[in-house]
Amino acid sequence: MITALDVSGWDSGSYHETPGEPFCDGRKWYFLKSHVGGHMKRGLRQWFSLPVGVLPRMLVTLAVMLIGSVMMLSEAQALQASPTSLSFQAVQGGPNPSSQTVKVYKSSSRKVSWSGKDNAGWLSLSPTSGTLGSSTQVTVSVNISGLAAGTYSGTVTITTSRGSTVAIPVTLKLSAATSSTTTGTTAALAWNANAESDLAGYKVYSGTSSGQYGASVDVGKVTSYQFSNLKLGTTYYFAVTAYDVNGNESLRSSEVSKSIY
Repeated sequence: MITALDVSGWDSGSYHETPGEPFCDGRKWYFLKSHVGGHMKRGLRQWFSLPVGVLPRMLVTLAVMLIGSVMMLSEAQALQASPTSLSFQAVQGGPNPSSQTVKVYKSSSRKVSWSGKDNAGWLSLSPTSGTLGSSTQVTVSVNISGLAAGTYSGTVTITTSRGSTVAIPVTLKLSAATSSTTTGTTAALAWNANAESDLAGYKVYSGTSSGQYGASVDVGKVTSYQFSNLKLGTTYYFAVTAYDVNGNESLRSSEVSKSIY
C-alpha cells in the first residue's frame, strides 16, 4: 500500500532532495514527491513510501504485461490465409460455381477461438466459427441466384479472440446468357449399330447427374440423335441401350457427357 508521509524538520543532508529519486531505510522505499513552501533544508516535505518487497513485484508484473503484449502482437501479425484471394466464374441462369476452401493458419499452436463473416449477400462461409490451433479450413460458397451479369467483389474476414485478423478478397465474374446459347444449344450423339438380327431399335437416356437419367427417347433403328434447347451452364450425361423385337433391353452403353457454355 502506498502511504503519504508528512516529514517536517528532517535534515535534508540525510536524504535525497530530488523529487522522484528514491532511497531505502531497509524496510521501505521512499520517493520524494515535492517540497512545500520552497524550503530546501527544513521545509515541509511530502514523501511516498513502498514496502521493500512491493517494488520487485511491481517490476515483475510489468514485465509479464509487456511479454503478453508482445505475444499478442506477434500472433496478430502471424495470422495468414492460403490462398490469399478467391475468384469465381459463372454464367447467368446457370448453376452456382463450385465452392472453394481456404486454409487459415498462424505460427503459434496456442488454441484460440475464431469467427468469420462476409460482406456480400451472394457470399457464404462454413463453418462461421470454431477453435484455431495452428490451422483450420473454411469453405467459401457463392450463390448467383437473382444476380445480374457483371463483376462482383466481396471480402471474407476471419478474426480470433485475441484480435488477429485476416481478410480474403473474393471476386465473382458472372457472364450474361444470350438467347442463342440458351435456346439453340445442342448435343449430337452417334453410336455403332447393333448387328443382332432381332434388333428392334435404340433408346437414348439423358440427365444432369452422372448415372441418373430421366425418361428415355425411343429413336428406332437410327444410330444418331440430337438433343436441342439444352440449358446454359449445365452438364448433361447420356447413354444408349438397344432392344429386341420382344422388348428385351440391353445394358446401357458407356456414359458420355457434354457441358453447355
